[in-house]
Amino acid sequence: MLKLASDGIISFSTKPLEIVGGLGIISVLISFVILIYAVLSFIFKWNHLMPGWTSLMCVMTFLGGIILISLWMMGEYISRIYDETKQRPQYIIEKTINL
Repeated sequence: MLKLASDGIISFSTKPLEIVGGLGIISVLISFVILIYAVLSFIFKWNHLMPGWTSLMCVMTFLGGIILISLWMMGEYISRIYDETKQRPQYIIEKTINL
């Protein structure tokens, strides 16, 4: 039943792609917050962090976010290609008048 539910969610919805894109954007924003915190911490000597920790965290979250955003964009393209291959009409006329 779980496989059937996951197939239904993945096959008929682009919501998982949007979630991945949102996670990517959030990850990039978090990396910028960490970077700002690290620079301010270094300038004002707020606390003594382990050397290299902040730069490592900034790079990891930023690159992870960029990868997620890239996957989201590719997934959106593939989902649009898939929708076009179904060859469904753009709209359905319910009834015609005066023909």
